[in-house]
This record gives sequence, C-alpha cells and structure tokens, in this order.
Amino acid sequence: MSIGEIRLKSRAAMIAPQAIYAAGTDVDTHGYYSPFGEELSIYEEVYFSCDDVFSKKGSEVTMSFLMDFTKIPLNLTDKMEIDWRLIMPRSAVRVDPEYDISITKVLWEYFNGTGWVRLFDDNRYDEVFSPITGTGRQKKILRFICPQDMAPVIVNSVESRCIRARIVNLDNRFKTKGQYIVPMLSETYFSYEYQDKGLPPQYLYEENNGIHQLNTAKNCFQSLRGYSPIRLAGDQVPAVYCCFSSSLEQGPIRILALLGAAALRERPRLKWQYFGNGKWRDLNVADETKGFQNSGLISFNGKPDFEKTSCFGKEGYWIRIQDIFSGYDHIPKKDLPLAEGFLINSVKAWTLRTDVEESLTYEDFAAIPEFQLLHRPIFDAQIWVNETGNLSKAEQNSLQKDGRIRFINVNPNNTETWVLWQQTESFYENPEDGRKYTLDKANGILRFSAGTNYRLPPPGVANGIYVNMRIGGGEEGNLQKGAITGTELNYGFINQVWNPIGFSGGCNKETPDEAMERTAAAYKHHHRAVTAADYEKLAKEASRMVYRTFCFTGRMADGSRKSGYITLVILQKDYEKSHYYFHSLRDIIMEYMKDKVFENLLTQNRLQIVSPDFIEIQVGAEVKVQDFNEIFQCKRQIMQKLHTFFNPISGNFTGNGFSVGVLPNRSQIETVIKSIPSVKEISNLVISGNLYRGGEVIELNMEEMRKYPFALPVDGKHRIFVSTE
Repeated sequence: MSIGEIRLKSRAAMIAPQAIYAAGTDVDTHGYYSPFGEELSIYEEVYFSCDDVFSKKGSEVTMSFLMDFTKIPLNLTDKMEIDWRLIMPRSAVRVDPEYDISITKVLWEYFNGTGWVRLFDDNRYDEVFSPITGTGRQKKILRFICPQDMAPVIVNSVESRCIRARIVNLDNRFKTKGQYIVPMLSETYFSYEYQDKGLPPQYLYEENNGIHQLNTAKNCFQSLRGYSPIRLAGDQVPAVYCCFSSSLEQGPIRILALLGAAALRERPRLKWQYFGNGKWRDLNVADETKGFQNSGLISFNGKPDFEKTSCFGKEGYWIRIQDIFSGYDHIPKKDLPLAEGFLINSVKAWTLRTDVEESLTYEDFAAIPEFQLLHRPIFDAQIWVNETGNLSKAEQNSLQKDGRIRFINVNPNNTETWVLWQQTESFYENPEDGRKYTLDKANGILRFSAGTNYRLPPPGVANGIYVNMRIGGGEEGNLQKGAITGTELNYGFINQVWNPIGFSGGCNKETPDEAMERTAAAYKHHHRAVTAADYEKLAKEASRMVYRTFCFTGRMADGSRKSGYITLVILQKDYEKSHYYFHSLRDIIMEYMKDKVFENLLTQNRLQIVSPDFIEIQVGAEVKVQDFNEIFQCKRQIMQKLHTFFNPISGNFTGNGFSVGVLPNRSQIETVIKSIPSVKEISNLVISGNLYRGGEVIELNMEEMRKYPFALPVDGKHRIFVSTE
C-alpha cells in the first residue's frame, strides 16, 4: 500500500472555555456573567481562554453566546435638590435628563507571541455588544479563522491561548447622569472545523513490526512512489511470534496453550519454525491443540543451534507459527480461538495417589478367593502372583516374551517368580491363558475364578498376591484452579508448582437409578441412532461427564437451519470448565458414536457436537421492604435465590435445570424475587444477558437472547437495591 498525500481534518462543537477573565476576575464559564463589569469604561477588557480550540491553527472557529442587557444606575453626582415655592419660574424646576451609557465599539485581539494584534481585518463584530438592535435576549455568533501565529500568553497567572475584546468607544461616556446598559452573557461555547482539504501533518509516528519511529512528513513523502506506512515482517504469511529470554536447548520442552474452544470445521495447517544459525528453521512439534483449536500441550525437543535475534524491536530467542495456507483468513471472527496464555514447563497431571501397595494371601484351597482391598476407589491396578515352582519352561518363555514375568532375588539361594495377571470384565469367556481376575474399582473388591478355564493363585503362599494400584478419582478429584501449591518431594531447579486451570473428568460411581435408565435406553435404541432421543441417549452413554444432551435436527453448529444436519448440544457436569475441556469430551462422544450413526453423517460432517451458548443473566431491580433491619438480609437472600435459580443443572423451579433454548421470562424472575418473605414491592426490573464469543462480550436484551437456539442461562452479576417503604 502506498499513500500519495495525507490531510488531517477534525471538528468539534459545544466546547466550553477553559476560563473567562472579565473585569480582572475569573467568572463561571457555565453561568451568567458581565464581560466588562457593572460600570462600563474605555479599554475595559474580557479574555476568553480555550486551548482545545485555539490550538487548531487554520480551522474555522465559531464562538456563540446568549446576550441579555441590564440597566445599572450611574451614581457620579448627588441628586439635585429643588427649592419648591408656591409660584416658581419654569427654569427653577427643570430636571437634568438621564442618558443610556452603552458600548458602541469593541476591538477583538489575539496574542501572536510578541504582542496583541487584531483578530478581524474589518469591523464586522465591532458592535457585537451594542444594544443597537434592542435590549432583549439575543444569540450572537462570531466566526473567524484561527491564526497560524496564535501563541500562549499569561493572563491572571495562567498561561493559555486567548482572545480578548476591549471597549474602544462608549455612547454618552462623558454623561454624569443615567444608567449603564450592561451586556450579560451566558452559554458561551466554541466550535471548530477544518474546511477544504484539511492540513498536512508535520510528523508521522510509525510502529512497524514492533519498531517505533518518528519521521517528518516531508521525509516520508519525498519518494515518487509515495509513502508506504505498513511494512511486513520477513515472512509474507500470517504468523504468531513467541519470544523467549533463554535458549531452548534442552528437552523435551512442553508448553501449555490455554485457548478458548474454537468452532473450526477444518484443522488449519500450521508451520512451526525457530531461528537458528542465521535463518528460520523448521521445528517438529507434537501439537495437542490441533492447530490452536483447543487448549493442550505443545511439545518439542530443544535445539542446540537456537540463536538470539531481534524481531519487532525485541531481542531474544524466537519461535514462529505460520498459517502457510491462510486457513484462518476464511473463518468468522466469532469462531476463532482466543489465546489466554502460553505456559512453559507444563506437564499433564491426574489427581491420583500412585504406587499404593497391598499384599494378600490365598489361604483356603477349597474356597473361591475374593478379597476386600483397603483402598478405594481404584483408578487402575496391576495384580502380580507368586508362582514360584509352578511354571514350565515353555510358560516362562511365553510370559517373558509378553513382559508379564519378573524374577526377584530374595536371597542368594532363593529366587521368586512373579507373574502379571490380566483383568477381565467377567468369567464367562473362554481364555487361552486362565490367569484372569475381576476388579470392582468403586468398591475395591478383587475376585478370582475356580472355573474350568481359569486359574487360582497358589494357595498357602504368604503374601503371594501383590497389588500395585493408583487410587483416587471421582468428583472430589476435580480440583479447582490453584489448588496445587507444591510437590511432596523437593526437586532441583523447581521453585513453584501450581495448576493454572481446574481439573476435570472425575466422576462418581453410577447409581442404580442411572444404571436402570441407561439399560432401559439400550433396549430401545439397540446401539443405533435413529430418533432424536436415540442420539441423546447414546451421547450420554459415551461419557460419565455428560449431564444432559439435546438433539437438534435440521440445524448446523452455528444454530442456523439446514436440512440434513444433526447437532448435539452437550451440557457437561462441570460446565464452568467447558471452556477448556469440551473439545476432549466432544472427541470422546464422536468416537463412541462412529459405529452407531449413519455413515454419511460422518463423511459429510453433518453430525456436529457443540457446547451450549451460555448466557449470563443479569437482573437489576429496586426492592422495598417494610423494616429497615431487613434490608441487608433481604438482599443476601435475593442474590442467593437468583444464583440457585439460574444454575443450568440444578436450578429452575423444579431443581432440574433448564433445557437448551428455553430461557426464563420476566414473570418467572419476578416470582423468584417475590418468594423472599420480606419483599413487599418490586420496581424497575431490568433483565439483560452477556454472551461471550470470540473474545468479545455481546450484550443482549430478553428478545435478543431468544434468537439463539442453543442458549442456556447461567448466573451473572445482579444489581439489587433494597430500601424501606
């Protein structure tokens, strides 16, 4: 892009003066004032100060004010005493006439840095304060071109740009009897506007690629090709640059990218590079964000040839991510991912207790072994059985090949043989290797089978069954942000450990009612999605993190109508964290439903899974109570009621939350507030909502909220004012 010429224009109206100095004193710029005092005299003056306007050299300035007149008696002589008699000559009772003393001419001036000079070349505004057109209220307007040489001047100890008006002629100024016709001004304002093409700039301040530079306009436009204000970095494709203060030489390097979930239909192709040995070099990464579609770890090996360089005016070790095919250019802004941060030295974590050990002894040869473990719930476990002396050479070779055998030297003369047994869902199978067990992870029950095709642990071997497990999980494992503050052991070069986002994914054991509901649904859909209810039930079966599903036929992921599309709106149990984790849940559901839906829905991308449009409902109201002592308690109760009511899972009047696309109306919200016993009256009820999309906040009224088919209310910030009747 090249620019041949730049011209600047601006305008502003109704600008009040900074100050008005009338008859040597400051006056209220927004009030009613006499510009020349109550007693008019030659060379009395008034100053109007307004830097905002008088600094706009070359602009057309308009000054306007309302003007009234008031009469003030002239008290220069004593009142004439008349010697009254019964018969008097006419000359003895003659009274001196009274005169109106008024302004006939003023001189308008400005300061040019050396002295005061005329503002107008002619006399068009000389009589602006004269009552020649009457003494009623008048609106006066003066226009002039702001002089190029207007300079600040000190008036009443304040330096500013001013214009002034001086009285140079008074009507009846030598009369000693009468009254002054004094102008009174109000509503004094200035406006300015540049006419024609405007003014050329003197300087241009540039910021290109992070480099700041101040140039004169003359130097910028001296080229025949014109002025190029925007200069791209070395690459000609969109890119993100990341600067590090230290070289990333060791590895592996893991960076957590915190991103809002993006509604991208195709994964953009990104190219990662680092600067080393004087040029940009390719960097191979393991990208869990799938092209910045969701939060995740970005891992790569450090490079020994990382080199410090300067980009965008900053020196450091640089990595860049290029959108080589400009895939993001065609994506609507509302669907773009919003980057909230990039955190280096990140690792995945589970809220589990690891290396929990228990040793068991199978004592009764006749009984079927069942053991109640001390620790639960169990996340996963390994069961090792001491089979010393019970294995043939062929069995040892087979187990060793599968990595399921260990030899432990108890002492120089005794070596024990331990075999890793395998978990099975039930004992109804016919396995090749009978070393199987079942594990009830929720209740911590370990079982072996005495069936024909199964083996039992060797009886009578003390501590012959070794259990190594990881325990924990469940909803109590969903720790909030910042819950982790350190490590159990001290590690070198680590001074802080914390979780920047909350944990998600922990679920409690399925209740009997939930199991009955799932089983009944399975009898209906037979693991094939045909009706909308089938899609909802199957999506809920995919993960215990799904609280409720809503199937919309004939709608796309953005809510628009289109035949042949099916969109599943998924409300997860910890919906507050869906911002970070919904993409993982979406992948789990899509993988689970691959073999349960029509194939063309998948191949043509017509089955879409989205999160609800969470709308923060904000309620504003004025509430009256009868007793002053009830004010604070009433406000707390209202806020708690609204917080409970707007919970999408356990809110609403039924306690079962809201359906997607169904929002509470005005009367329902009034009912919630009126349910507080101390509330006597509600007025000025205002309901609005905030929808967060693409890093922007969309403010909505009640009617606009209902235009979003996937809307789901959540609690927002409320403004409740409580007073007494």
